[in-house]
Amino acid sequence: MKQITFEWVTKAEGDFAMMERESRARKNPNYDGLCFHAQQSLWLKVSSYGEHAGDQGIQQAG
Repeated sequence: MKQITFEWVTKAEGDFAMMERESRARKNPNYDGLCFHAQQSLWLKVSSYGEHAGDQGIQQAG
């Protein structure tokens, strides 16, 4: 696995863990944060697969 792929997967897993923690919050859950981390986790995972396969990855809008 390429180093950049490993880093992206690690960041994706961190975003997913953050999303899970926020989804379990009983008091004042931050749904915007939950959605942001869910989106980031998915984007990083998909991009890491593209990078690992040798593609350019997915360009993030913005």
